[in-house]
Amino acid sequence: MCIRRIGFVPILIMVGLVCGVLASTISAMVRQPYLQNVTENSVKVMWGTDATSGTLYWGPSPGEYDNSVSSTVFADRAGKQIHTATIDGLDPGQKVYYYVISGTDTVGMNDSTYYAVTAPAGNAPFRFAFYSDSHAYNSVQGKVIRTMVKHKPDIVLHGGDKVTTGKNLFEFNSYFFYYGAPLMKNTPLFSTVGNHDMTYPQSGNGYEADIANYRDLFDLPVNNSPYDGTEDYYSFDYGSVHFVSIHAQRAQRGGYQNGYFNETYNDSMLAWLKRDLQGTDKPWKVVFFHKPIFMNWLEPQGWDTILEQNGVQLVLNGHLHYYYAHNRNSVTYIIAATSGGGLGNINWWEWSDYYIGAFSDYNFVQVDVTPAELKVKVFDSNDVLRHWINVDPSGNATYPPLGPVDDFDEYADDSGVQGAWRWIGVVQGVPMDAIQVYLDTDSLKESNVMRVESSFSEDGRDGYAYVGIPGFWNWTDYKAIKLWVKANYTGFPNQYFQVRLHEGSDGEKWKSPQVSLSNIAPEGEYVYLYFDDFTKYYNGNGSLANNKLDLNAIVNFFIIPGYNGTATDKGTSTIYIDDITVVVDSLSTVTDPALPGKFGLHQNYPNPFNPVTTIQYDIPVTGEVQLTVYDVSGREIATLVNDRVAAGTHTVRWDGRNRDGGKVASGIYIYRLKADNYVQSKKLLLIK
Repeated sequence: MCIRRIGFVPILIMVGLVCGVLASTISAMVRQPYLQNVTENSVKVMWGTDATSGTLYWGPSPGEYDNSVSSTVFADRAGKQIHTATIDGLDPGQKVYYYVISGTDTVGMNDSTYYAVTAPAGNAPFRFAFYSDSHAYNSVQGKVIRTMVKHKPDIVLHGGDKVTTGKNLFEFNSYFFYYGAPLMKNTPLFSTVGNHDMTYPQSGNGYEADIANYRDLFDLPVNNSPYDGTEDYYSFDYGSVHFVSIHAQRAQRGGYQNGYFNETYNDSMLAWLKRDLQGTDKPWKVVFFHKPIFMNWLEPQGWDTILEQNGVQLVLNGHLHYYYAHNRNSVTYIIAATSGGGLGNINWWEWSDYYIGAFSDYNFVQVDVTPAELKVKVFDSNDVLRHWINVDPSGNATYPPLGPVDDFDEYADDSGVQGAWRWIGVVQGVPMDAIQVYLDTDSLKESNVMRVESSFSEDGRDGYAYVGIPGFWNWTDYKAIKLWVKANYTGFPNQYFQVRLHEGSDGEKWKSPQVSLSNIAPEGEYVYLYFDDFTKYYNGNGSLANNKLDLNAIVNFFIIPGYNGTATDKGTSTIYIDDITVVVDSLSTVTDPALPGKFGLHQNYPNPFNPVTTIQYDIPVTGEVQLTVYDVSGREIATLVNDRVAAGTHTVRWDGRNRDGGKVASGIYIYRLKADNYVQSKKLLLIK
């Protein structure tokens, strides 16, 4: 379907054969058809228009529409009509094609992209996506959605803040539904309430008035709580997953929009959540809501305890405009709130002991559901894989090592690397003229590399440029940055590169010693930059302004090309960068084939056990190791290892006793390995 946009309102024009389909389209529709509330036997279709009547048609193929039903209609608060119609009587996993007629407008007829598929039965694999915080700032959300469409999710979850203020219906119509139309016309969307989805800031008219537009525009499942009974929070089953949406805004005891908090509502929702999670027999439990639990008004109320003690494997959040993932007490928590709103700085201090990945970029989360695992992948708006996590049914998570910054292997083209390394510029515009990055390959390394090109003019002095990537790195146990470098330069000879690091929360900024380009081997070489040699060049004003390099809170990483002195000639440089990581020391690369190639924590054996079980773990480099047993509420029970351990595969036995020597009760316990910034947890079962 061809679309042109005039002002804020999407206008669809007659397409005929121009778009390769035979369809007439809308002039009065303010919301194109979008799918809601899919089950194994039905799916709802909604749309918005001026017309007070409408009909939904569906059938087995485009052009063959054997069934029809009239829509139910009511007026929204701007006087437009909200239509809802249900395709029902279907089998699990059945695909049908549909179109709607509303007044004089026809949408979707003979168009193969207008279809609906019911939920699968049993444990059939499927894919869902999660995105959040679209807002109404710009068209970035359109780029995220276009990329998401390529991945063909079966359903999509939205983590809240679809608009900037929920009182403005035009924001829903002209941004959220406009940009979302290519996705939502054939992919059912399940939403959760964000603070901006209601009237923002609060209107003073009360909660029911402020959430009215949200309730009107979505037809979601309802909860069975005796206090509420609305779609503000709810659960539903899809395939092998039990999904739960929580209304975090009404659980907010402090902070802005505190006026929406209601003690009775909150306690009722907590009780409902516990009953709901305990009442499902689905093997996978996924919970999504807007504000992360570690925000100070949720964690003290015990939301995390309910999730972590009732078999939830994955929690998806929005609100904070960055990607930040944790694995805590066998629950993987992911914040992915960057599908349209302005990007934010990572709150590096939140649950940092459980951190497993972070960056600040526009992205969405894709989850492939199988009986054996949840395969979580995070893609940015350029379709670059930025992070991945595999979660097993017990909640144990596998994920990339925390140390590396970038190996450039996931990028497909220049736009990918330019999107990730997006902080780019020159300092003192005359001394340094230009800088840009590209994706390249090196014939000797046979892998992708980043090519950094810069130039400067004659008579400039001490110029430099920068290219940087945001993220969050905890390098407490590491000694140096290791990266592969190759360089060519022309003109003025005193050229160098260096690395600069920024601490979070307006902390200090540090720089490595300069590395002369003339000293780098022509074929390229690995360079080690030791943290002890970094010097401070910005004092900072935040809590980390403490005159030391805080390696547990690095949020920005920069490559700096530059030159020293007054340039007697113009100059250019081309620097190739690859394999940026951190190491314990310059000899930490594992070369002994008898040593493990990566960190690992194995399932205990036997399991269940009584009275003794054995735990095996792998460490590829010598370092400090902690292996600790916790109960399901997070209390430390026993420390099995707390020492410097040589590289290799090791075993340790636990006899079911606590740190005081007493025997612990039967039940589920969690054992957690922390080694060289690697963290992994697994569950074990003691039976007496």
